[in-house]
Amino acid sequence: MGRTKFVVVCAGLCALAVAIWLVGTDSAPPVEPVGLTPPEQAVEAERRRQFVDPRASEGDNSAARDVVQPGAQTETHAVEAAAVEPIAPELWRWQARLRLLDGSPAPRAQFVALVPGAQASLAWTMRSREPQPPEILARGWTDGDGLLEIEFPSTAVALGAADLHEVSHPRIAPNPQRIDFGDTQPVEIVYRAGSLDVDVLDPDGTPAKGARVVARWSDAFAEGPAGPPSYTAVTDESGRANLIFFEPGVGEIAVVGNNGSGVARLREVQFEPSRVDDGVTLVLGQEGMTGRLRVVLTSPGSTPVRDFALRLTSGALPSYHRYVDSRSIGPEGLIDGLPLGALGIEVSRVYREPPSLLLHDRIAPGSVELHADRIAEFRAVVPLAARWRLDIDADEESFAALEVHARRADRGEEKWKHERNVWQFDPTDGATTSLYISAPGVHYSHEMEPGVYDIELRRLAGGEVLWRSSVTLLEGEITPLSVQL
Repeated sequence: MGRTKFVVVCAGLCALAVAIWLVGTDSAPPVEPVGLTPPEQAVEAERRRQFVDPRASEGDNSAARDVVQPGAQTETHAVEAAAVEPIAPELWRWQARLRLLDGSPAPRAQFVALVPGAQASLAWTMRSREPQPPEILARGWTDGDGLLEIEFPSTAVALGAADLHEVSHPRIAPNPQRIDFGDTQPVEIVYRAGSLDVDVLDPDGTPAKGARVVARWSDAFAEGPAGPPSYTAVTDESGRANLIFFEPGVGEIAVVGNNGSGVARLREVQFEPSRVDDGVTLVLGQEGMTGRLRVVLTSPGSTPVRDFALRLTSGALPSYHRYVDSRSIGPEGLIDGLPLGALGIEVSRVYREPPSLLLHDRIAPGSVELHADRIAEFRAVVPLAARWRLDIDADEESFAALEVHARRADRGEEKWKHERNVWQFDPTDGATTSLYISAPGVHYSHEMEPGVYDIELRRLAGGEVLWRSSVTLLEGEITPLSVQL
Protein backbone atom coordinates (compact mmCIF):
# COMPACT_ATOMS: atom_id res chain seq x y z
CA MET A 1 0.00 0.00 0.00
CA GLY A 2 2.87 2.33 0.84
CA ARG A 3 4.47 1.54 -2.55
CA THR A 4 1.20 2.43 -4.35
CA LYS A 5 0.92 5.82 -2.61
CA PHE A 6 4.53 6.59 -3.45
CA VAL A 7 3.93 5.93 -7.18
CA VAL A 8 0.79 8.10 -7.23
CA VAL A 9 2.57 11.00 -5.51
CA CYS A 10 5.51 10.82 -7.97
CA ALA A 11 3.17 10.79 -10.96
CA GLY A 12 1.35 13.84 -9.65
CA LEU A 13 4.60 15.74 -9.13
CA CYS A 14 5.71 14.92 -12.68
CA ALA A 15 2.41 16.13 -14.16
CA LEU A 16 2.67 19.37 -12.15
CA ALA A 17 6.23 19.99 -13.43
CA VAL A 18 5.17 19.45 -17.07
CA ALA A 19 2.27 21.90 -16.66
CA ILE A 20 4.55 24.57 -15.14
CA TRP A 21 7.05 24.15 -18.05
CA LEU A 22 4.32 24.50 -20.69
CA VAL A 23 2.99 27.70 -19.11
CA GLY A 24 6.50 29.17 -18.95
CA THR A 25 7.10 28.40 -22.65
CA ASP A 26 3.92 30.22 -23.82
CA SER A 27 4.77 33.40 -21.93
CA ALA A 28 8.44 33.65 -22.97
CA PRO A 29 9.41 36.88 -24.89
CA PRO A 30 10.03 36.51 -28.66
CA VAL A 31 13.60 35.88 -29.66
CA GLU A 32 15.08 38.76 -31.65
CA PRO A 33 16.90 37.87 -34.90
CA VAL A 34 20.53 37.06 -34.27
CA GLY A 35 23.00 39.81 -35.09
CA LEU A 36 20.54 42.74 -35.20
CA THR A 37 21.50 45.98 -33.51
CA PRO A 38 18.89 47.82 -31.40
CA PRO A 39 17.94 50.18 -34.31
CA GLU A 40 17.65 47.20 -36.66
CA GLN A 41 15.52 45.44 -34.07
CA ALA A 42 13.17 48.45 -34.06
CA VAL A 43 12.90 48.32 -37.86
CA GLU A 44 12.16 44.60 -37.69
CA ALA A 45 9.47 45.19 -35.08
CA GLU A 46 7.91 47.90 -37.28
CA ARG A 47 7.98 45.52 -40.25
CA ARG A 48 6.19 42.83 -38.28
CA ARG A 49 3.60 45.32 -37.14
CA GLN A 50 3.02 46.57 -40.73
CA PHE A 51 2.63 43.05 -42.06
CA VAL A 52 -0.34 42.25 -39.86
CA ASP A 53 -3.36 41.48 -42.04
CA PRO A 54 -6.01 44.17 -41.30
CA ARG A 55 -8.75 41.67 -42.10
CA ALA A 56 -7.76 39.67 -39.03
CA SER A 57 -8.82 42.53 -36.76
CA GLU A 58 -11.52 44.24 -38.82
CA GLY A 59 -13.26 41.11 -40.08
CA ASP A 60 -14.09 42.90 -43.34
CA ASN A 61 -13.00 41.39 -46.63
CA SER A 62 -13.54 44.78 -48.36
CA ALA A 63 -10.81 46.46 -46.33
CA ALA A 64 -9.08 49.27 -48.22
CA ARG A 65 -5.78 47.40 -48.49
CA ASP A 66 -4.99 43.68 -48.65
CA VAL A 67 -1.58 42.85 -47.22
CA VAL A 68 -0.33 39.26 -47.04
CA GLN A 69 2.17 38.24 -44.39
CA PRO A 70 5.40 37.07 -46.07
CA GLY A 71 5.85 33.32 -46.03
CA ALA A 72 2.20 32.63 -45.22
CA GLN A 73 0.95 29.44 -46.89
CA THR A 74 -2.40 30.89 -47.94
CA GLU A 75 -4.17 31.13 -51.30
CA THR A 76 -3.43 34.57 -52.84
CA HIS A 77 -4.60 34.16 -56.44
CA ALA A 78 -8.00 35.69 -55.64
CA VAL A 79 -6.51 38.67 -53.77
CA GLU A 80 -5.97 41.90 -55.77
CA ALA A 81 -2.44 43.25 -56.04
CA ALA A 82 -1.81 45.68 -53.23
CA ALA A 83 -1.50 49.40 -53.89
CA VAL A 84 1.29 49.34 -51.32
CA GLU A 85 3.39 46.19 -51.29
CA PRO A 86 6.53 45.30 -49.31
CA ILE A 87 9.67 44.98 -51.42
CA ALA A 88 12.14 44.95 -48.52
CA PRO A 89 11.88 45.05 -44.73
CA GLU A 90 12.24 48.83 -44.79
CA LEU A 91 10.70 49.73 -48.20
CA TRP A 92 7.20 49.66 -49.62
CA ARG A 93 6.28 50.23 -53.28
CA TRP A 94 3.24 52.34 -54.18
CA GLN A 95 1.93 52.23 -57.74
CA ALA A 96 -0.64 54.23 -59.64
CA ARG A 97 -1.74 54.69 -63.22
CA LEU A 98 -2.00 58.36 -64.24
CA ARG A 99 -4.01 59.49 -67.22
CA LEU A 100 -5.79 62.52 -68.69
CA LEU A 101 -9.51 62.93 -69.28
CA ASP A 102 -9.21 61.76 -72.89
CA GLY A 103 -7.67 58.48 -71.73
CA SER A 104 -4.10 59.26 -72.82
CA PRO A 105 -1.24 58.70 -70.34
CA ALA A 106 -0.21 61.68 -68.27
CA PRO A 107 3.00 63.27 -69.59
CA ARG A 108 6.25 61.97 -68.20
CA ALA A 109 6.92 63.98 -65.07
CA GLN A 110 8.56 63.99 -61.68
CA PHE A 111 6.53 63.56 -58.50
CA VAL A 112 7.46 64.27 -54.90
CA ALA A 113 5.50 62.90 -51.93
CA LEU A 114 5.32 65.02 -48.79
CA VAL A 115 3.97 64.48 -45.32
CA PRO A 116 0.24 65.35 -45.43
CA GLY A 117 -0.25 69.09 -44.97
CA ALA A 118 3.45 69.96 -45.39
CA GLN A 119 4.46 73.24 -47.02
CA ALA A 120 4.05 72.84 -50.79
CA SER A 121 7.28 74.66 -51.67
CA LEU A 122 9.30 71.81 -50.15
CA ALA A 123 8.36 69.63 -53.11
CA TRP A 124 10.66 71.73 -55.33
CA THR A 125 13.71 71.05 -53.15
CA MET A 126 16.64 69.89 -55.28
CA ARG A 127 17.54 66.24 -54.94
CA SER A 128 21.17 67.23 -54.37
CA ARG A 129 20.40 69.27 -51.27
CA GLU A 130 21.76 67.69 -48.12
CA PRO A 131 20.16 67.00 -45.80
CA GLN A 132 16.75 66.58 -47.41
CA PRO A 133 13.82 68.13 -45.48
CA PRO A 134 12.20 65.44 -43.30
CA GLU A 135 8.81 66.30 -44.84
CA ILE A 136 9.93 64.73 -48.15
CA LEU A 137 8.89 61.08 -48.03
CA ALA A 138 9.86 59.85 -51.51
CA ARG A 139 10.30 60.74 -55.21
CA GLY A 140 9.28 59.06 -58.45
CA TRP A 141 8.83 59.45 -62.22
CA THR A 142 6.05 58.35 -64.52
CA ASP A 143 6.99 56.28 -67.54
CA GLY A 144 5.71 56.61 -71.10
CA ASP A 145 2.53 54.69 -70.21
CA GLY A 146 1.66 56.93 -67.26
CA LEU A 147 2.72 54.37 -64.60
CA LEU A 148 4.07 55.93 -61.43
CA GLU A 149 6.07 53.86 -58.96
CA ILE A 150 7.32 55.31 -55.69
CA GLU A 151 9.25 53.46 -53.01
CA PHE A 152 8.25 54.63 -49.53
CA PRO A 153 9.92 53.80 -46.23
CA SER A 154 7.67 51.72 -43.99
CA THR A 155 7.55 54.60 -41.51
CA ALA A 156 5.92 56.76 -44.20
CA VAL A 157 3.28 54.15 -44.93
CA ALA A 158 2.41 54.21 -41.25
CA LEU A 159 1.19 57.80 -41.76
CA GLY A 160 -1.68 56.42 -43.80
CA ALA A 161 -1.50 59.10 -46.55
CA ALA A 162 0.79 61.52 -48.39
CA ASP A 163 0.51 64.62 -50.58
CA LEU A 164 1.68 63.89 -54.11
CA HIS A 165 3.11 66.96 -55.89
CA GLU A 166 3.67 67.05 -59.65
CA VAL A 167 6.73 69.29 -60.06
CA SER A 168 7.27 69.11 -63.85
CA HIS A 169 3.85 70.31 -65.05
CA PRO A 170 2.53 72.38 -62.12
CA ARG A 171 -0.61 73.40 -64.07
CA ILE A 172 -1.94 69.85 -63.81
CA ALA A 173 -4.68 69.84 -61.18
CA PRO A 174 -5.29 68.83 -58.48
CA ASN A 175 -1.78 69.47 -57.30
CA PRO A 176 -1.09 68.18 -54.76
CA GLN A 177 -3.02 64.95 -55.07
CA ARG A 178 -3.82 63.27 -51.76
CA ILE A 179 -2.93 59.56 -51.94
CA ASP A 180 -4.25 57.04 -49.48
CA PHE A 181 -2.10 54.02 -48.70
CA GLY A 182 -5.32 52.15 -48.01
CA ASP A 183 -6.65 52.28 -51.59
CA THR A 184 -7.05 48.99 -53.39
CA GLN A 185 -5.46 48.34 -56.77
CA PRO A 186 -5.67 49.40 -59.48
CA VAL A 187 -5.03 52.93 -58.22
CA GLU A 188 -5.83 55.44 -60.98
CA ILE A 189 -5.43 59.20 -60.88
CA VAL A 190 -7.23 61.17 -63.58
CA TYR A 191 -6.12 64.75 -64.20
CA ARG A 192 -8.42 67.38 -65.68
CA ALA A 193 -6.38 67.83 -68.85
CA GLY A 194 -6.35 66.68 -72.45
CA SER A 195 -3.78 66.10 -75.19
CA LEU A 196 -3.50 66.52 -78.94
CA ASP A 197 -0.84 65.06 -81.25
CA VAL A 198 0.44 67.51 -83.85
CA ASP A 199 2.53 66.21 -86.77
CA VAL A 200 4.64 68.82 -88.55
CA LEU A 201 6.08 68.32 -92.04
CA ASP A 202 8.48 70.34 -94.16
CA PRO A 203 7.26 71.50 -97.59
CA ASP A 204 8.86 68.39 -99.10
CA GLY A 205 6.84 66.13 -96.78
CA THR A 206 9.64 65.11 -94.39
CA PRO A 207 9.09 65.30 -90.59
CA ALA A 208 10.15 68.67 -89.19
CA LYS A 209 12.26 68.14 -86.06
CA GLY A 210 12.56 70.96 -83.51
CA ALA A 211 9.51 72.89 -84.72
CA ARG A 212 7.70 74.95 -82.05
CA VAL A 213 3.97 74.25 -81.77
CA VAL A 214 1.76 76.82 -80.01
CA ALA A 215 -1.95 76.51 -79.20
CA ARG A 216 -3.78 79.67 -78.17
CA TRP A 217 -7.41 80.32 -77.29
CA SER A 218 -8.13 83.32 -79.53
CA ASP A 219 -8.66 84.33 -83.16
CA ALA A 220 -5.58 86.56 -83.09
CA PHE A 221 -2.34 85.95 -81.25
CA ALA A 222 -2.41 88.82 -78.77
CA GLU A 223 0.60 89.30 -76.53
CA GLY A 224 0.42 90.04 -72.83
CA PRO A 225 -0.03 88.18 -69.54
CA ALA A 226 -3.77 88.93 -69.46
CA GLY A 227 -4.41 87.17 -72.77
CA PRO A 228 -6.06 83.79 -73.26
CA PRO A 229 -4.21 80.62 -72.23
CA SER A 230 -1.58 79.21 -74.57
CA TYR A 231 0.40 75.98 -74.62
CA THR A 232 3.69 75.13 -76.32
CA ALA A 233 5.45 71.93 -77.35
CA VAL A 234 8.41 71.03 -79.59
CA THR A 235 8.43 68.28 -82.22
CA ASP A 236 10.64 65.24 -81.76
CA GLU A 237 12.69 63.25 -84.28
CA SER A 238 9.50 62.04 -85.98
CA GLY A 239 8.09 65.57 -86.32
CA ARG A 240 5.45 64.99 -83.64
CA ALA A 241 4.57 67.19 -80.68
CA ASN A 242 2.10 66.35 -77.93
CA LEU A 243 0.13 69.37 -76.73
CA ILE A 244 -1.15 69.13 -73.16
CA PHE A 245 -3.96 71.60 -72.37
CA PHE A 246 -6.29 72.16 -69.43
CA GLU A 247 -9.05 74.58 -70.42
CA PRO A 248 -11.69 73.93 -73.08
CA GLY A 249 -12.12 76.46 -75.85
CA VAL A 250 -11.83 77.29 -79.53
CA GLY A 251 -8.50 78.55 -80.77
CA GLU A 252 -5.64 78.08 -83.21
CA ILE A 253 -2.53 75.99 -83.62
CA ALA A 254 0.50 77.81 -85.00
CA VAL A 255 3.76 76.09 -85.94
CA VAL A 256 7.15 77.75 -86.30
CA GLY A 257 9.89 75.70 -87.95
CA ASN A 258 13.34 75.28 -86.44
CA ASN A 259 15.05 78.69 -86.40
CA GLY A 260 11.90 80.18 -87.91
CA SER A 261 12.44 78.36 -91.21
CA GLY A 262 8.70 78.27 -91.95
CA VAL A 263 5.29 78.76 -90.39
CA ALA A 264 1.83 77.23 -90.59
CA ARG A 265 -1.48 77.81 -88.84
CA LEU A 266 -4.65 75.82 -88.26
CA ARG A 267 -7.70 77.87 -87.27
CA GLU A 268 -10.96 77.07 -85.48
CA VAL A 269 -9.63 74.14 -83.47
CA GLN A 270 -11.93 72.76 -80.78
CA PHE A 271 -9.98 72.06 -77.59
CA GLU A 272 -11.89 69.81 -75.19
CA PRO A 273 -9.92 67.90 -72.52
CA SER A 274 -12.30 64.91 -72.58
CA ARG A 275 -12.37 64.66 -76.37
CA VAL A 276 -10.47 61.85 -78.10
CA ASP A 277 -8.84 63.08 -81.32
CA ASP A 278 -6.57 61.34 -83.84
CA GLY A 279 -4.39 64.44 -84.07
CA VAL A 280 -3.67 66.99 -86.79
CA THR A 281 -0.97 67.48 -89.44
CA LEU A 282 0.44 70.84 -90.52
CA VAL A 283 2.85 71.57 -93.37
CA LEU A 284 5.28 74.46 -92.97
CA GLY A 285 4.57 77.18 -95.51
CA GLN A 286 0.98 76.14 -96.21
CA GLU A 287 -2.08 78.39 -96.40
CA GLY A 288 -0.23 81.38 -97.90
CA MET A 289 1.83 81.91 -94.75
CA THR A 290 5.10 82.58 -96.59
CA GLY A 291 5.88 86.26 -96.50
CA ARG A 292 8.99 87.46 -98.39
CA LEU A 293 11.47 90.12 -97.34
CA ARG A 294 14.39 91.87 -99.07
CA VAL A 295 17.06 93.46 -96.86
CA VAL A 296 19.40 96.19 -98.13
CA LEU A 297 22.11 97.51 -95.76
CA THR A 298 24.61 100.22 -96.67
CA SER A 299 27.33 102.22 -94.92
CA PRO A 300 27.12 106.02 -94.54
CA GLY A 301 29.18 106.20 -97.72
CA SER A 302 26.60 104.04 -99.58
CA THR A 303 28.86 100.98 -99.61
CA PRO A 304 26.80 97.73 -99.47
CA VAL A 305 27.21 95.73 -96.25
CA ARG A 306 27.73 92.03 -96.93
CA ASP A 307 28.36 90.35 -93.57
CA PHE A 308 25.61 90.76 -90.99
CA ALA A 309 22.89 88.91 -89.08
CA LEU A 310 19.20 89.63 -88.62
CA ARG A 311 16.98 88.97 -85.63
CA LEU A 312 13.36 88.75 -86.77
CA THR A 313 10.27 88.78 -84.53
CA SER A 314 6.59 88.62 -85.45
CA GLY A 315 3.68 90.59 -84.10
CA ALA A 316 1.29 87.92 -85.37
CA LEU A 317 2.83 84.78 -83.88
CA PRO A 318 3.74 84.49 -80.20
CA SER A 319 7.39 83.96 -79.34
CA TYR A 320 8.43 83.91 -82.99
CA HIS A 321 12.19 84.43 -83.33
CA ARG A 322 14.33 83.81 -86.36
CA TYR A 323 18.04 84.48 -86.82
CA VAL A 324 19.29 84.88 -90.38
CA ASP A 325 22.95 84.98 -91.37
CA SER A 326 23.56 87.05 -94.51
CA ARG A 327 25.45 84.07 -95.91
CA SER A 328 22.16 82.14 -96.09
CA ILE A 329 20.33 84.88 -98.02
CA GLY A 330 20.05 84.17 -101.74
CA PRO A 331 21.60 86.28 -104.53
CA GLU A 332 18.42 88.34 -104.83
CA GLY A 333 18.61 89.25 -101.15
CA LEU A 334 15.27 87.57 -100.34
CA ILE A 335 14.23 85.81 -97.14
CA ASP A 336 11.29 83.40 -97.50
CA GLY A 337 8.98 81.57 -95.09
CA LEU A 338 8.08 84.52 -92.87
CA PRO A 339 4.75 85.03 -91.09
CA LEU A 340 2.42 87.62 -92.52
CA GLY A 341 1.76 90.82 -90.60
CA ALA A 342 4.11 93.06 -88.64
CA LEU A 343 7.74 91.87 -88.60
CA GLY A 344 10.33 93.37 -86.25
CA ILE A 345 13.94 93.56 -87.50
CA GLU A 346 17.26 94.10 -85.69
CA VAL A 347 20.68 94.06 -87.35
CA SER A 348 23.60 92.47 -85.52
CA ARG A 349 27.08 91.10 -86.15
CA VAL A 350 27.81 87.62 -87.42
CA TYR A 351 30.10 85.50 -85.28
CA ARG A 352 32.04 83.66 -87.93
CA GLU A 353 35.05 84.25 -90.15
CA PRO A 354 35.24 86.94 -91.34
CA PRO A 355 33.35 88.83 -88.63
CA SER A 356 31.06 91.74 -89.40
CA LEU A 357 32.36 95.26 -89.68
CA LEU A 358 29.30 96.64 -87.89
CA LEU A 359 30.20 99.14 -85.22
CA HIS A 360 27.43 98.06 -82.85
CA ASP A 361 25.25 95.04 -82.20
CA ARG A 362 21.44 95.00 -82.49
CA ILE A 363 21.30 98.27 -84.39
CA ALA A 364 18.81 99.87 -86.76
CA PRO A 365 15.68 98.39 -85.18
CA GLY A 366 12.66 98.71 -87.42
CA SER A 367 9.59 96.91 -88.68
CA VAL A 368 7.85 96.11 -91.95
CA GLU A 369 4.41 94.74 -92.86
CA LEU A 370 4.43 91.47 -94.78
CA HIS A 371 1.71 90.56 -97.30
CA ALA A 372 1.23 87.41 -99.33
CA ASP A 373 0.97 89.24 -102.65
CA ARG A 374 4.19 91.28 -102.66
CA ILE A 375 7.81 91.45 -101.46
CA ALA A 376 8.46 93.74 -98.50
CA GLU A 377 11.74 95.67 -98.34
CA PHE A 378 13.85 96.78 -95.40
CA ARG A 379 16.57 99.41 -95.98
CA ALA A 380 18.93 100.80 -93.35
CA VAL A 381 22.18 102.77 -93.14
CA VAL A 382 24.46 101.16 -90.56
CA PRO A 383 27.71 102.52 -89.07
CA LEU A 384 30.86 100.52 -89.87
CA ALA A 385 34.12 100.05 -88.00
CA ALA A 386 37.66 99.10 -88.99
CA ARG A 387 39.46 95.85 -88.17
CA TRP A 388 42.87 94.26 -88.51
CA ARG A 389 43.41 90.63 -89.45
CA LEU A 390 46.48 89.04 -87.85
CA ASP A 391 47.85 85.84 -89.41
CA ILE A 392 50.41 84.36 -86.99
CA ASP A 393 52.81 81.70 -88.29
CA ALA A 394 54.60 79.91 -85.45
CA ASP A 395 55.48 76.54 -84.04
CA GLU A 396 52.35 75.48 -82.19
CA GLU A 397 54.16 73.13 -79.81
CA SER A 398 56.35 75.92 -78.43
CA PHE A 399 53.78 78.71 -78.79
CA ALA A 400 53.43 80.89 -75.68
CA ALA A 401 50.29 82.91 -74.97
CA LEU A 402 50.47 86.48 -76.26
CA GLU A 403 48.79 89.80 -75.47
CA VAL A 404 47.92 92.43 -78.08
CA HIS A 405 48.68 96.06 -77.19
CA ALA A 406 47.84 99.06 -79.37
CA ARG A 407 47.96 102.86 -79.35
CA ARG A 408 46.81 105.63 -81.70
CA ALA A 409 49.87 106.93 -83.54
CA ASP A 410 48.05 109.82 -85.20
CA ARG A 411 47.07 111.49 -81.94
CA GLY A 412 50.45 112.22 -80.47
CA GLU A 413 52.02 110.13 -77.74
CA GLU A 414 49.02 108.12 -76.50
CA LYS A 415 49.42 105.38 -73.92
CA TRP A 416 49.53 101.72 -74.90
CA LYS A 417 46.27 99.87 -74.34
CA HIS A 418 45.77 96.14 -73.86
CA GLU A 419 43.29 94.95 -76.52
CA ARG A 420 40.99 92.60 -74.60
CA ASN A 421 38.56 91.50 -77.34
CA VAL A 422 40.68 89.56 -79.81
CA TRP A 423 38.61 87.27 -82.02
CA GLN A 424 40.01 83.75 -82.33
CA PHE A 425 38.71 81.27 -84.87
CA ASP A 426 38.96 77.51 -84.66
CA PRO A 427 37.63 75.25 -87.44
CA THR A 428 35.78 73.11 -84.90
CA ASP A 429 34.94 75.51 -82.05
CA GLY A 430 34.04 78.55 -84.16
CA ALA A 431 34.49 82.15 -83.04
CA THR A 432 35.48 83.17 -79.53
CA THR A 433 36.85 86.30 -77.89
CA SER A 434 39.76 86.24 -75.50
CA LEU A 435 42.06 88.50 -73.49
CA TYR A 436 45.07 86.94 -75.18
CA ILE A 437 46.12 84.90 -78.22
CA SER A 438 46.45 81.26 -77.21
CA ALA A 439 47.50 79.63 -80.49
CA PRO A 440 48.91 80.55 -83.91
CA GLY A 441 46.43 81.11 -86.72
CA VAL A 442 44.01 83.82 -87.84
CA HIS A 443 42.90 86.50 -85.37
CA TYR A 444 40.81 89.66 -85.73
CA SER A 445 40.54 92.86 -83.72
CA HIS A 446 37.34 94.10 -82.18
CA GLU A 447 35.48 96.98 -83.84
CA MET A 448 37.96 99.90 -83.92
CA GLU A 449 37.81 103.50 -85.07
CA PRO A 450 39.55 104.33 -88.34
CA GLY A 451 43.06 105.74 -87.84
CA VAL A 452 46.79 104.98 -87.61
CA TYR A 453 47.80 102.48 -84.91
CA ASP A 454 50.96 101.00 -83.44
CA ILE A 455 50.41 97.32 -82.57
CA GLU A 456 52.61 95.03 -80.45
CA LEU A 457 52.56 91.35 -79.52
CA ARG A 458 53.86 90.75 -75.99
CA ARG A 459 54.42 87.57 -74.03
CA LEU A 460 51.68 87.00 -71.48
CA ALA A 461 54.38 86.04 -68.97
CA GLY A 462 56.97 88.77 -68.57
CA GLY A 463 55.64 91.24 -71.15
CA GLU A 464 58.51 90.79 -73.65
CA VAL A 465 57.73 92.46 -77.02
CA LEU A 466 58.00 89.87 -79.84
CA TRP A 467 56.58 91.86 -82.78
CA ARG A 468 55.63 95.45 -83.58
CA SER A 469 54.03 97.16 -86.59
CA SER A 470 52.30 100.36 -87.66
CA VAL A 471 49.05 100.07 -89.62
CA THR A 472 46.36 102.36 -91.03
CA LEU A 473 42.82 101.08 -90.44
CA LEU A 474 40.06 102.27 -92.76
CA GLU A 475 36.33 102.35 -92.12
CA GLY A 476 34.54 99.34 -93.56
CA GLU A 477 37.77 97.44 -94.26
CA ILE A 478 39.73 94.59 -92.68
CA THR A 479 43.48 95.30 -92.97
CA PRO A 480 45.64 92.14 -93.21
CA LEU A 481 48.80 91.75 -91.10
CA SER A 482 51.30 88.89 -91.10
CA VAL A 483 53.52 87.76 -88.20
CA GLN A 484 56.38 85.24 -88.27
CA LEU A 485 57.50 84.10 -84.81
